[in-house]
Amino acid sequence: MSGDVPGRFTDSDALATRRRPREADPVDIDNLDAAEGANGPVNDFAARLRQLQVDSGGPSVRELVVLTGKVGRPFTRGTIQDKLTGRSAPPWEFVEAFVCACALHARATGQPDLQPWRAWHAEMVRELAALRAGRRRPPRSDVCPYRGLEAFAAEHAQWFYGRESAVQQVLDGLAAHRAGILLLGPSGAGKSSLVRAGVLPALAAGRIPTSDMWLTVLARPGQDPLAELDRGGLPGVADGAPLAEAVARRLADRPLGSRLLLVIDQFEELLTPTASHKEDVTSLKVIDQLTAATGTPGLTVILVMRDDFYPRLAALAPELLIGLSPGLVNVPATLSSADLRDIIIKPAEAVGLGCQDGLADRIIADVLAAYVLTADVQATVTRHAPVTVLPLLELTLQ
Repeated sequence: MSGDVPGRFTDSDALATRRRPREADPVDIDNLDAAEGANGPVNDFAARLRQLQVDSGGPSVRELVVLTGKVGRPFTRGTIQDKLTGRSAPPWEFVEAFVCACALHARATGQPDLQPWRAWHAEMVRELAALRAGRRRPPRSDVCPYRGLEAFAAEHAQWFYGRESAVQQVLDGLAAHRAGILLLGPSGAGKSSLVRAGVLPALAAGRIPTSDMWLTVLARPGQDPLAELDRGGLPGVADGAPLAEAVARRLADRPLGSRLLLVIDQFEELLTPTASHKEDVTSLKVIDQLTAATGTPGLTVILVMRDDFYPRLAALAPELLIGLSPGLVNVPATLSSADLRDIIIKPAEAVGLGCQDGLADRIIADVLAAYVLTADVQATVTRHAPVTVLPLLELTLQ
């Protein structure tokens, strides 16, 4: 095809991919309902699809409809959402089109490597066939669904349980305040996990109208916040381009109604004095740019911050605080006993493991007893626990 760049994934490559005969599925995938795959192989495979979607630049479901049409036959929005959320098992034809569509969106060089996807898909089909035959899915003893002291990310969404009320609170804040929200919580409250494994997958699934079309830029300030924003998906910012202009460029070729969601995790890093005057100046520059960009058409901001930094934010960036205060969301301070049981039991079920009767309650009691001793606080063991017990609980489970 004239005009194609050598070595890049082009429409002509896509057509070649489409003409290859597809392999027949060993079982009738179309007749495997969601119940057979619930908390099992279908959810595992859906998590791989969602991670590929993120890694390829976060194409929206509507964009994937168009892209799958370019590399094969277009799949409907409903079909794509079903496969991404694990509501039904994807046939190989869908997987092949989805992988190629993501490669096309990412402007990957050459054709995508389908071999790992063939292996993962074959594994899912084998496990589904075993389920249909009435055999219990073998435990996935090689997979640990608990994260210890590490934060949950998008690829761990299928193991992220017990925080639905907090997720909904953030979604309600975003729905009511499109300029953005300031998400506050104490250290150890699982704020990063809440956003990465709870809120962002919910938005990708369209839990807010049109949120499946939003483009997400996720960054943590680190030592060079401008470079992190640039790498996160706002090219040009590190070279001095205003943040609002970088946002406008990213949205220029997006469908009508698209938004850019800018998530800055651990925002307190921008507010912490350093030994370097240059780094402090850069931090203030980023804060000024965020202040100027807040309210920009098409931009929604989530700043994730420890609540003990609130006074410093008020002192350094009062205008930014005023702009986001209407969307102030505090992470719920406590977890119910039902939340804690879900955190323990449901991830285990997701990898094919069971939990003995009473074991979850014993774990909760032991962890809370240890937490009270180490944190010098009081916890109501029978009904609620402080949200800051999460690191100790996850570490115990891991």
